[in-house]
Amino acid sequence: MRQLLSDVTVIELAHDAAGAQCGKVFADLGARVVLVEPPDGSALRARPAAFVHLHTNKRSTVVDAGSPDAVDRVTALLAAADVVVQSIGHGDLRDFGLSVDEVRAQFPALVIASISGFGADGPYADYRWTDLVNQTASWFVYPMGPSPALPLKLPGIAGLCAVGNTAALGALAGVLRARASGEGAHVDCAAYEALGTIPARVGRYLSWEYGNRHPPDAIPTTAGGMLFPTGIFPAGDGFMALMSTPQQLDEMLDVLDDDDLRAAFARPDALARGDTREFLDLALYPWLVSHTRAELTAQAQAAGWPAAGVLSIEEVLEVDHFHQRAYWQEVDEPSTGRTVWVPGAPYRHAEGGWRLRRGAPALGELDATAGSAIAPLPVAAQGRATDPSTPPLDGVRVLDLTTVWSGPYLTQLLADLGAEVIRVENPSSFPPTTKGYVPRPDTTSTLGALLNAYAPLPEGVEDRPYNRHALNNSIARNKLSCTLDPLREEARALLFDLVEQSDVFVENLKASTLHQLGIQEGELLDRNPRLIVLRIPPAGLTGDWAHYTGFGMQFDGLSGVASLNGHPGSDLTDTPPTTYMDAVTGPAGSFAILAALHYRDVTGRGQVIELAQIENAIQQIGDLFVEAQLGDIPTRRGNRDPDYAPQGVYPGAGDTRWIAISVADDDEWRALVGVMGHPELLDDPRFATHADRYANHDELDRIIGEWTATRDIVETFHTLQRAGVAAGAQLDEAMLATDVNVAARDWIRPLSATEVGTHPHIGHAFRGLPMTWRRGAPALGEDNEYVYTKLLGLDDDTYTRLEAAGIAIRDYLDADGDPV
Repeated sequence: MRQLLSDVTVIELAHDAAGAQCGKVFADLGARVVLVEPPDGSALRARPAAFVHLHTNKRSTVVDAGSPDAVDRVTALLAAADVVVQSIGHGDLRDFGLSVDEVRAQFPALVIASISGFGADGPYADYRWTDLVNQTASWFVYPMGPSPALPLKLPGIAGLCAVGNTAALGALAGVLRARASGEGAHVDCAAYEALGTIPARVGRYLSWEYGNRHPPDAIPTTAGGMLFPTGIFPAGDGFMALMSTPQQLDEMLDVLDDDDLRAAFARPDALARGDTREFLDLALYPWLVSHTRAELTAQAQAAGWPAAGVLSIEEVLEVDHFHQRAYWQEVDEPSTGRTVWVPGAPYRHAEGGWRLRRGAPALGELDATAGSAIAPLPVAAQGRATDPSTPPLDGVRVLDLTTVWSGPYLTQLLADLGAEVIRVENPSSFPPTTKGYVPRPDTTSTLGALLNAYAPLPEGVEDRPYNRHALNNSIARNKLSCTLDPLREEARALLFDLVEQSDVFVENLKASTLHQLGIQEGELLDRNPRLIVLRIPPAGLTGDWAHYTGFGMQFDGLSGVASLNGHPGSDLTDTPPTTYMDAVTGPAGSFAILAALHYRDVTGRGQVIELAQIENAIQQIGDLFVEAQLGDIPTRRGNRDPDYAPQGVYPGAGDTRWIAISVADDDEWRALVGVMGHPELLDDPRFATHADRYANHDELDRIIGEWTATRDIVETFHTLQRAGVAAGAQLDEAMLATDVNVAARDWIRPLSATEVGTHPHIGHAFRGLPMTWRRGAPALGEDNEYVYTKLLGLDDDTYTRLEAAGIAIRDYLDADGDPV
């Protein structure tokens, strides 16, 4: 049965989770993925849970890099390939004596996807890297701002899988370009750049630029730190994940049902009074501790207030919702001979989508069946003939009906790849968080740091604060904006006219909202059979949780991420608010769309895609669910990893910035000890072997922390790297803006926007393809005239009438239809 990527061949040289995830998403959509392993197998085979999860649908061939025919065998594989995936230092072309330049010269249509820590070029190109090092350097660790709290990496291989998905997006974009132009690419995916482009990070950076480069206020990172409850809170039988904004105030008041609380919020200065939180706590905590998680979640979700229980990994495996959706898939786990559940489809295409064809391969199984020889596949999808200098999605039009972070980040990735992305914005509905938390913020509000993200108002510009907010402006570059309220019949008719001229339609509203707006998927495809419709509900369109609402924080609780996102022995209420689900939706959803566009080039047909964001997030921690079934119940490991000892995040001198250090083997241990100037540690029996060092990790953390606390973290970062030790400094905004590697790779560049002027922005998630860097975020309705008169062909009189009718406007409207 044909799948979306059945005519694509991928050669996977990487032996780490980032490269394996990159290959996995290709394989699961039908691509032929061949894993090239050394005679003793990929390093991931030492982690059976990760291997069985990350290598479904792949084949294995063994190539001994030291054998006389190694280069010929690898070259023969590349001759039949569309993509080769390498992870620098963890399985790459150099292992076989090959270079990127010579491979590209021999195979000009090949896409080389290179995953690295700090980039394939630049001053840090040879620096060593690990998951923790790059999460720290990119500030992907939590908390995501200056804090005395020890930074914390995401559990399991989540960070590496996020990088792998980003590399896969670049690789597939390269395939589309190669099929259309005949020219391949070297897609350079630096982990700290891929992780550093998530909305929370780029929004924080742009806030710093907007604030005249003054350090931004720290955002509270634990429960009780903000007016509206955000974080992990105790419940009658466990814990709840809460996150609210002023948009959910009425729903919260309905659930808590407290007259004193209603009176407190009825005061005109409620958001500016410190005692408002006191009234809230008096109502909130008794409600929480007097009910179970299931009861609390049911009450809150029925009212539309974002709140959800925090589940363990074992509980997630048993939840009815995922079994109703047939999410879990059975595979054999070879090391035990058992059958285990692995996560299923991260996205569901109506046609040609995710399918489990086989489990993880036995070592060298392809050699036994085909002698490792593979022939080029017949090319089914040629794509549109294009100039190789144009971005891969040039000529693709996307209608963007997304809000908050996950959807806008997804469509920004499409815009960066050259798509014309038109934000269809409803002026009658102010979006939560995307453009601030209220249309007209009160600077005395107890929302605090969440409101300190506005660019200064340029002289002569009418004040519309939502056009100056960093969260929106950091993830809306290269897009257009038109206003349109789909609940108005005339406006909805115009939207369907626009659908006829578009290629992609994306929305991340609540599961029921699209139909409530009078928009049915079938009608969209009737009007345009070539349209790709991507729906991004938090938990899916079916199942017990289909009606659930919330932000990434709640669904990180339901997915099991929050239960494990902590230091060993820590209390769940100390869990920092996470945005993991939001961050990883963008690359996954963009990849799903590109795969559907590739398939459309073959069939001529569009289709509907459902991406349940929580299922995509679970897919990226799938190894933890396999571990649990094999009897190794995951616990909070903080920054520790059995493969590295010592590994941790340690304080620098004189401030709250940190440095990550990872030691993989005895050579790196000796190098670390040499840099520290403590040769006596080499003779200490507590640290003699890797196992000894892991067993005595607490003492090592104390020793290393005392050393780093006397040193500048940037100097220590470079000193350790020069000695061959993987390390990464936590680069704050000022350090990032002056970092030599950032400058050499031109990662931060200026963009101009109509109502904020010109400011530096963090750049693309990967390099190596022609990409767009055209304009900053549009003001609300800035492109109405282009959309209505140029695309839809309305005459000037009709357009003027639409402006007067409040359809094509540049303001948000209150309930009476007046500008707010």
